[in-house]
Amino acid sequence: METVILVSVLSTLGIVAIAVAFVVMFKKLNNKVDVNEQNNYDIEFQDIHRELDNITNDVNRRIDEMDNNHGNEFGQIYSTIDSRCDKLYDLITTKKK
Repeated sequence: METVILVSVLSTLGIVAIAVAFVVMFKKLNNKVDVNEQNNYDIEFQDIHRELDNITNDVNRRIDEMDNNHGNEFGQIYSTIDSRCDKLYDLITTKKK
């Protein structure tokens, strides 16, 4: 019975010692990480994000310009076809009379 108690107490102390060792290790490693390096990564990420936003805005502007140009061209084509149809209709109606 005493052996079981002794083994359980020692295993509990071993588990606690391992847990404390992990906590201390992570704290020391966290202190060794260069904070300036992390800030540099954040700045680079912000620069990349800003550049992507600029490119996206430029592409959207170009698409809008192309859409407007095509709309104007289709309007001109429709106007030309409409005027030709009107002339043809006038010719047909004047020939019937």
